[in-house]
Amino acid sequence: MFLGRSQRLKLVCLAALVAGFWIILSVLPAAINGDHAATVLAEGPEHAPDRPATLSFTPGKEMVLRSPNGKLELRMPGNAAAEPLRVDYSPLAPSVSTGMRMVKQFSLEAVAPGRGNAAVRTFATPATLRFTYADEDVRGLDLDSFRFFRLDEKAWQWVPLPTSHDRSQKTFTAQTDHFSIFGGQANSAYSLPATIMNFQTDLHSGTATTVYPFDLPPGPGGFAPKLEMTYSSGVPDGMHNKRDVGSWVGIG
Repeated sequence: MFLGRSQRLKLVCLAALVAGFWIILSVLPAAINGDHAATVLAEGPEHAPDRPATLSFTPGKEMVLRSPNGKLELRMPGNAAAEPLRVDYSPLAPSVSTGMRMVKQFSLEAVAPGRGNAAVRTFATPATLRFTYADEDVRGLDLDSFRFFRLDEKAWQWVPLPTSHDRSQKTFTAQTDHFSIFGGQANSAYSLPATIMNFQTDLHSGTATTVYPFDLPPGPGGFAPKLEMTYSSGVPDGMHNKRDVGSWVGIG
């Protein structure tokens, strides 16, 4: 049978259409089921992924919880609580900070299984937090400015915790007697414009406050005074007389 040019062209288009449908039907199930090749990068211990972890606390025994990547350690003394507890550690994606760079953010929660998993937030004796850092964790940061912060759930503000730094062991250590969301934060090692701490707002009064710390060289024996400039938008609210004047650095 002889086919004309237009008929042959129609057959070619039909064959191409059928072949296209066949390819789609062959690939679609694999795409839906996620059955495709993936490249997996080898991970050393220092790059191990962080995941949630759980600790069963027993009164009278010092218990230690370590994050799966080994960088964060929670050490609870035996007299931290008088009842058995389940302590949950959860790594968190960095969120709003004080204006410093968030190095590590996580949450700690404790419940009492004997009381229907009632939440336990405060402890009789502080627990110890220790963060072991790698060079890439703190690259470009001022290590002397690193602080652990705890989120105050009522005021929704970061509360700094006294933090010590062991350069030889590459660790930051702090203590807390209250579980919440925590953040390890540090300033940049370089002086850049607008690097002061972000304003924090009192949700009750609306007052905005900020702090600008000054780094002073240590004197004999390592003693160094603490000097910082603070601002509060609530100060002008107390100036009820037209003769009131601000300090020599301004109002606030």
